[in-house]
Amino acid sequence: MSIPSVAPVIRSFVNGLINSNKVMMFSKETCPFCMRAKDLLDDLDVPYKAYEFRFDREDRIVENHEIRRYLTEITNQTTVPNIFINGSHLGGSSDLLDANSSGKLQKMLDTKNPKWVDPATVKPIPVGWSDIDGKDK
Repeated sequence: MSIPSVAPVIRSFVNGLINSNKVMMFSKETCPFCMRAKDLLDDLDVPYKAYEFRFDREDRIVENHEIRRYLTEITNQTTVPNIFINGSHLGGSSDLLDANSSGKLQKMLDTKNPKWVDPATVKPIPVGWSDIDGKDK
């Protein structure tokens, strides 16, 4: 039995977030590693966008699962935070701290994203995008 691929609407949404923000973090509000990463970026005055995985809303459970599945597919990382800088995957909290200590973070921030897209063109995931089978509508 094969695992169905991630819906195109999810791929488009995630890629849009990654490529329309200098720093994009996929996060959970209560995760201590996510908080540590956000604190570092705040201390450095680095603007970032965070997509918060929330499981308190039933309408977002499938969406969040699919976004996490796609992130695992493109990064081989199953944990949060999952951080991208200028379209390139950095990793998690420890990777961010190490990159800051080594100077790699500043170099990544100074690099232009060749896949950059205007944030206004990133479409939100429409309500009801999937049916019971999880197929893209």
